[in-house]
Amino acid sequence: MHTCKHCNKQVEDSHYCEVAGRTIAYSEDNSDDFLLSAAIGYATDSALLGGLLGGDMVGGIIGDLLSD
Repeated sequence: MHTCKHCNKQVEDSHYCEVAGRTIAYSEDNSDDFLLSAAIGYATDSALLGGLLGGDMVGGIIGDLLSD
């Protein structure tokens, strides 16, 4: 179950949120991917490795930038 951050409804996968005015899909929870990617990017000093191994390219880039 996921909680829509706009209307606070409990939903399984996706729903039309009237507050946001669009359909919001929850295919998977990616909140941990960013942190993992940032940690890998920081440790390896490589945005590419952080993004590929952690699953979030932005996290890998941020981790790489923080390591400099």
